[in-house]
Amino acid sequence: MAIVGKDSLSEKDRKYLDFADLFEDRIVRQGHDEDRSIEQTLDISWDILTELDVDQLTRIDRKYIEKYLPKK
Repeated sequence: MAIVGKDSLSEKDRKYLDFADLFEDRIVRQGHDEDRSIEQTLDISWDILTELDVDQLTRIDRKYIEKYLPKK
């Protein structure tokens, strides 16, 4: 992206980039004073996964996708 710019990326690549940004902002940058449970972290993770198309979630069993992935 730094070389070609975000506008030059495919739609799929932009979705991956948006997902990566959300993951970093909401999961990796958890503050030291933020006391959240594993369940809350998993809820946030499922929410972030909605940025990707379901067919890209190939490493997650479909039963878990159907059970936990929020509908857009």
